[in-house]
Amino acid sequence: MLLPSWMPIDRHRASAHHTPVLLIEVDSYARLQHEVALRTAGYHVRVLSACPGPADLFRAVLVLADVPSFEVLRAQSGPPLPPIVVLSDDDRAGITACLRGAAAWAPSNGQADYLVDTVDGVLHTRHPPP
Repeated sequence: MLLPSWMPIDRHRASAHHTPVLLIEVDSYARLQHEVALRTAGYHVRVLSACPGPADLFRAVLVLADVPSFEVLRAQSGPPLPPIVVLSDDDRAGITACLRGAAAWAPSNGQADYLVDTVDGVLHTRHPPP
């Protein structure tokens, strides 16, 4: 698979040990960027363009979601959600999402390294390596 020019070569690693993450992003270009970055880092990525059903949601160790999807997920009743990283280019929306329960936020059209570092940080905070 050819990697996009925006992805630095030195970042290719498999440190995520195929951790299952769910990516919910309506913007197809951003969705593809995030999927490639996460797969290259070793994550097992399930990609959706709309909010998932409960089965998809609770198989994931981490969810990455755009702001509207985050709001829908927050409104659902049921078992506790996995940690959610909100994807938004709007600083205020990202900070607001964190204040409303998101584990972190990352820019929708940001650098691949930043996204992977954010995901790594959330997962290592929640599940420290042995």
